[in-house]
Amino acid sequence: MTFCESIAESAPNLDIEREGELVKLPAWNSNAIDSYSLKKALWERITSRNFNGNPVPLKIVSNILFTTFGKVHGDSHKKKLAERGILTVGYRRSSPSAGCLQATEAYLVALNISNLEQGIYHYRSHQHVLTKLDSGINADLSQILCHQSFAIDAGFLIVMSSRFDKLWWKYPHSRAYRSALMDVGHLSQTFNLVATAHNLNTWLTGYFIDNSLNKLIKIDGFKEHSLFVLAAGHGSQDPLSPGVVKLLKATT
Repeated sequence: MTFCESIAESAPNLDIEREGELVKLPAWNSNAIDSYSLKKALWERITSRNFNGNPVPLKIVSNILFTTFGKVHGDSHKKKLAERGILTVGYRRSSPSAGCLQATEAYLVALNISNLEQGIYHYRSHQHVLTKLDSGINADLSQILCHQSFAIDAGFLIVMSSRFDKLWWKYPHSRAYRSALMDVGHLSQTFNLVATAHNLNTWLTGYFIDNSLNKLIKIDGFKEHSLFVLAAGHGSQDPLSPGVVKLLKATT
């Protein structure tokens, strides 16, 4: 408790707001997850590598972003804890986070989303809006993803980065990295279940060229670094990519 009190005044800014044009998102609604049982989402989730490039409605992307990364508990929750003598510095998402710091940031790579220009966006969790960082995709995504080219046909990618400077503030030792990885794991599972409930196929990877991906989402790679990539879109629930299927047919 003494340690926490000693660092309270030096708390980092937890509400990250990247500079750029703000893009409003449709209001979140819970209809899809209300009508989809947890068991059904768990059983029907499958890693898919066969996307067809059909656009995903922006309202579905909005629901997935909010349910996975949005600020679901606000000031009223902090007030209740304050009444019990507990000072909190973070906010709550639907997934747990070390120290309630929510050190994971979400960057939307819009590939095939209806009513949203293709480009790179940062998701402001505390406001449920996007910040446009770049128009279009001015990089070879397939090369960045180590030639996992099937991902380009997804509706969208979400790059998850970790704000190490947030974690280092409270956990000034190497265990902070373990917390970063666990946070990403929690959010990945939530994303997979929510996207499945919206009838989308999902895929995820930690296999990419770090420096190139950091450059794509415009982060420094030191205080903030990319850790994982999520994808969702329409297509077939097939763990084999079209390229692999074609190769298998040619060898049989």
